[in-house]
Formats: sequence, C-alpha cells, structure tokens
Amino acid sequence: MGIWEEAQEEYNRLLALHKKLEVMKGRVPPQQPTLKENVLTELSSIRCRNAQRPPGSYTCHTVVTNHYPPCLESWTTLQKTSISQLRIGIHHVGQVLIVRLITKPANYGGCLSVIEDEHSNVAIIEVHNDHREPYEVLPEGATCAIKQPFLYAVSRKKVRVRVDHPSDLVLIAREPTRALARLSETYYASCGIEEVAQNTSKTRQEWLNHASNHETVVIKDSGAAGRGLFATKSVNKGDVVLCETAFAMVLPPSQLARVMCRHDLVRKRFRVNPDVLLYVRVMEELQRRPTAVPDLLQLWCGDYRSEVKEVLIMDGNLVLDAFHISRIVELNAMACGPNRLGEGIWLKASYTNHSCAPNVSYKLHGNFLVAYALEDIGEGQELFVSYVDHPETKPFEERHRALADEENAREVTHSDVQRIDDGGNQGL
Repeated sequence: MGIWEEAQEEYNRLLALHKKLEVMKGRVPPQQPTLKENVLTELSSIRCRNAQRPPGSYTCHTVVTNHYPPCLESWTTLQKTSISQLRIGIHHVGQVLIVRLITKPANYGGCLSVIEDEHSNVAIIEVHNDHREPYEVLPEGATCAIKQPFLYAVSRKKVRVRVDHPSDLVLIAREPTRALARLSETYYASCGIEEVAQNTSKTRQEWLNHASNHETVVIKDSGAAGRGLFATKSVNKGDVVLCETAFAMVLPPSQLARVMCRHDLVRKRFRVNPDVLLYVRVMEELQRRPTAVPDLLQLWCGDYRSEVKEVLIMDGNLVLDAFHISRIVELNAMACGPNRLGEGIWLKASYTNHSCAPNVSYKLHGNFLVAYALEDIGEGQELFVSYVDHPETKPFEERHRALADEENAREVTHSDVQRIDDGGNQGL
C-alpha cells in the first residue's frame, strides 16, 4: 500500500471514529479518576509501536478535531482548574491547568507525555505544531501551565489534553524564547539575476542566499479578487518585475525522508507531503524570524478568521494561530523543485492573482523566484500569472475545473475573459 492510499484509509477510519465520539462532547471523561499506572502503560505502548515501525514508513500524522484560537492572555490572569474538571470536546476559555510532566516525552505525530496536577489526577498531553526535539517541548520534571486546555476523546474510553497552539503551553521556569531577541533582526544582500541562474545551473544548488528585490511592485486592493500585486513603474516585455527568496521551501529529498500527514476532520480533508512539511518549515521560520509574522498573516486565508493580527509575545512565547498558518500555507504554496515535487512560500509573489491571459511568468532558480514581464506593463497596472499550466491550450471549462481543484485560485473574472477575446485567443 502506498503513502497516499494508507493516508486515505487512516483518514476514513478517523473520520468515522470522530462521528461516533461527537456524542461525548461536554461529558465527564470515562473512568474518572484515571489510574497513573494505566496512563504510563499507554504511553509506554505508544513508544514501543513507534520504535517497531520500519524507517520510511507512514508514521507521523496529525489529527485536527477542533478549530479554536490561541489564548491571548497571560496564564497568570486565568482561573485555575484541574484535570478532573475538564469536559470532553470543550475549549476551556479563561482557565489554566497547572501540571507537572512526570515522564520522558514520546514523539508520535505530536509530542506526548504524562501530566499530573496538584490533586494527583493524571492524563496524557499531546502538543502539536511545535517541531523542536521532544525533550525541549515537554522536559521531564518541569512544571507547566496549559492555557485554555482542550480535552478530546481518542476512543470511548481514552481522553487526552491537547495543545494545538505552542504558545498555549508555558514552561513556568523557562526563560523567554529567542523570539524576543529576533524582533529587531534585518538582513541585506545584493545579487545579479544571471549570476543566480549560473550558480544554480552549475552547482545544482537549491538553496541560494540572495536578497529579494520588489521595488517595482506594490500590494494594493484588487476589487473582487481581494489584494493583488501592481507595478510601481512601467516595465518592458522581457524585463524582470520581481525577484524574491522563498520564505520557506521543501524539496523532494526532505519530504521522502520524513513522511507526514495531516487529517483535518473539521474541514473533512487530509493532506500529505510536501504540504505538511512546508507548514512545519513555515512555523519554524516564524519562530526564528518573528518580524515576518505580519507579512505572512496578510496572505490569503480563505474564510478563516483569526484573532492574531500582528507580532504578539505572551508569557515569553510568540503567539501563532496554528490553524490560520496552516490555511495560509495550504492556499499560497507554489510547486517548485525537480519535477515540481516540492513546495514553497514566497511572501510577495503570493499576492499575484490569476488570469488566463497572464502578463508575467515565474522562473525558479532553486529557492529564488524571478518574475518576467510577458508584455509591456504600465505603471499602476496589476500583475497576473496563470495558476494553470499552458492556459492558452485549454478550453474555458477545463481551466475552471483546474482552478476549482486548486483552492488558492481566484475565479476567472469577466475582465479576464475580455482580455483573452481582445487578444484573439479562441481557447474559450
């Protein structure tokens, strides 16, 4: 069975189980209080199953059962609760759970450990979207605060405390994260387009260290399409309009070395590499470069609405809405790398809207994107790229189906159709 087929089978199983467990929402967890020995045995069993899987097998998957926002308050302002007071499927807004980590962590889709509160109640904790080493995320013996805890049912008899937003878990004795020190970072460099292309071609290097140049473009309102990219000055056919280094990128060797799958039972879909690995890279890069948070959060995210609009440090952690970031990556990722098997995020280029009669095209040199003008472009004119390969050869209905399959695509507007007709294209 291949990776995709196994992921599909697992998704169907999880979705069916989720529907059965929905009736437990709001209820007291079964078998209260949970015996410490039972929880420790369960975690030990998870470690054994993980260790027995052969290298390269489909082992790393994340299950999303509920979308909820990250906590925007300090844990010191929240009302204290206990494990026994938690209810299944409830996001306990305004409350905090103070616990001690009593075992070494395990990595099984998320980071797992056993927690114990002051009343000796125990449970397994799952931390998702924090991709550091397990001993850094859940260090044994540490005391931590779980802000606005969420309890979910794994089966009819087992429940776990779940953390989807890394900032909702605070190690109380921990120093502020490196995010604080990164807020003032800047980076400058210079390069030539020909040099970039030559270096990539000669060395087959995919990761290039060159600065972006987007002085000739600006982000503006584009009417029904939301926001778009517009030229700040006239550009001749064949000239470079934009060059930009990827904010994050995943190439085929990386995705083959670490197979991951994300099952979203709320949106009724699952995604596998390279999408999930790109999301991991984006989360890691945001922790490293918090100054990029506002630019990324302004990208198209469909109908998702997040309360996090800017850089926010709370309890020493950078606050990120994991579901918002996931949606942004899903809707703005571009295919790249050998045979277009990789994916990347380019913060400026992602604003370019679709047209079946594009006026710019992209050329990738490793992680370095260059946009060339396909025709003379006037100052203030919007830039368009085709989200569909070779649109001039495809009929109108086929292009629309392709755009519907790609959720990041905009509708083909009447103006697009008019521009094609004016140009004499009979593909419609």
